[in-house]
Amino acid sequence: MLLLDRTEWEVGGTPINLPVLSFPLNGNSNTKERIAFLERLMALLEVHFPHLPVAGLSAD
Repeated sequence: MLLLDRTEWEVGGTPINLPVLSFPLNGNSNTKERIAFLERLMALLEVHFPHLPVAGLSAD
C-alpha cells in the first residue's frame, strides 16, 4: 500500500506545495529501525534511479 498526501507551506510569502508518497509502518519505530529503513531505501533508489540523486532529506 502507498499513501499520497499533499501539504502546503508558505516560506517568505511564497507557497510551497509538497506532494508526499509514503507507505504505512506497523507501530512506532526507533532510531535504529529508521536508519535501517533509510539505508535500504537509498540502496533501492541508487539501483533503480541512478540518474536521480537524493539532494537532501527532511524528516520529523
